[in-house]
Amino acid sequence: MPASDKISRRRQLLTVTRYELLKYLRGRRLLAAIILAIVVSLLILLIPLIVGLENPARISDFLVQFVSFIDILIVIGATLFGADALVSEFQHKTAYLLFPNPVSRAGIFFGKYLASAIATFIMILVFYGITGIASFGFYSELPIQFFYSLAVAGLYALSILALAFLISSLMRGSTGSSVLTFLLFFLILPIFDFGLTFAQVKPWFSATFASGIMWNIVITPYPSDFVFNIPVFLAPGSEGLTITNYVPELNLSIGLLLLYMLFGLAVSLRLFSRKEMV
Repeated sequence: MPASDKISRRRQLLTVTRYELLKYLRGRRLLAAIILAIVVSLLILLIPLIVGLENPARISDFLVQFVSFIDILIVIGATLFGADALVSEFQHKTAYLLFPNPVSRAGIFFGKYLASAIATFIMILVFYGITGIASFGFYSELPIQFFYSLAVAGLYALSILALAFLISSLMRGSTGSSVLTFLLFFLILPIFDFGLTFAQVKPWFSATFASGIMWNIVITPYPSDFVFNIPVFLAPGSEGLTITNYVPELNLSIGLLLLYMLFGLAVSLRLFSRKEMV
């Protein structure tokens, strides 16, 4: 491939990315995401102090208090920046203005994905930044596991955004795509995970279950599955019940999230490239 073609494609990608980010700024989506990350992190920090609770003895327990909420923020970020990224061009007929330009659909697609990833990463970095400052302020240290959690959160965001793009490429309206994306990753899949866990089946294949590595990775040593014994008086008519608390395996979950990301991008790109204006 000639060097000029590579430069041209790179410029197309960066141009689409820049304009998508400007759209997020003008529409105040990015500002709303940043404010949300600040508010959530400050609430987690201040509520225990207000009610007089002492900080945990271990910094890992303190970090878990924060990062156990990051999956919710990532789902919100995917809803804000990914759920309507593709479908909006067809719903609002802006594709009539966009597609005739000398930019390939692949360039448009990856420019939008890169912009949504950058916007979501900014929200994640704000949240982790406040978490890191608070952790260092209280414990005078910041373990390497904190940065591992940040890296895994970035991977989870890329995976959920890719799946959000897949939903966006399948739907006909922005509202339906946004609602489905949010409910799927915030409510439907977590309930599905809980149902399998209650049935003593480990949902290792679930993206939302795999997100648990974001907070488990800050614990040293990394936790493993363990069994809860429910006393007889809490389960009348039985000899007692046991429920297994399943913990996602680190390497398996990372590989799974990578597969979800590649699958979501490949299928949504194909659908977006073949979709016609009607």
